[in-house]
Amino acid sequence: MTLVSVIGDFFSSVAPVFYEFKDKIDTHIIISDDSKRDDRLAKKFQKGVKKFIDKYNLNIKTLYYSIDEDSFESLERAKEFILKNSTGDIYINTTDGLSSVNTFFSLRMIPLKAKIISELVKASGNEVLTLSKSLNLLESYALSNILSKNFFLVPLFLPLPPFNRAELFIDKEELKNFHRNGFLTVVIVLDLEKYGKLKISILYDRKDNFFEINFTSESAKLIEKLKKRQKDIIDFLGSKYRLRITYTNQAPELP
Repeated sequence: MTLVSVIGDFFSSVAPVFYEFKDKIDTHIIISDDSKRDDRLAKKFQKGVKKFIDKYNLNIKTLYYSIDEDSFESLERAKEFILKNSTGDIYINTTDGLSSVNTFFSLRMIPLKAKIISELVKASGNEVLTLSKSLNLLESYALSNILSKNFFLVPLFLPLPPFNRAELFIDKEELKNFHRNGFLTVVIVLDLEKYGKLKISILYDRKDNFFEINFTSESAKLIEKLKKRQKDIIDFLGSKYRLRITYTNQAPELP
């Protein structure tokens, strides 16, 4: 299959769908606007995807195509690029993508038997919706532990050193009540090759569009390295969220 990821403000939102279908994808095409900021973030996403593919020895061809989202001709060329480079069924992931691009692809690609898919956050768990010509309705495909996978992918796209192991910890009660309270704490513990354990505590408040991220490590050198790369972390989260980043130089207490 071919997965087309349309990148919007928050490029990590397309990552869970890529993760879910990673064993079925032959070709992955990343589509982004050609503005300087969007182009830079999309290429960073592409780099993270390639690292992921190499790490897990996946046979996925990854391509990048930039467009002028305000140009109909540019969108037409993007359509032809997708058709030319696709292998198997085409799935276009429009989760948090560019609205004009999503509309164009829906109108022009569905008649060509492509499917438009998007992650849908529900109280009962996240799902992917698929819109296709053959059914003329929305198919619902349940994603297994998609919220966990979304946060698990964070280390793959943040500017972190290589790691051998990643562990994810989520409070079950917080997760159960997330749809009502809009509040969630996630802890990721990485076993880094050079610096030992790094604990990343992520507090997300959906109501206030707020992220608080704390990095804890007993390596002062790693803490300084992360501080210097703080701009990359801000870029990762895009412009939608208020953000506070803190650093603690001590041996992390594990959950």
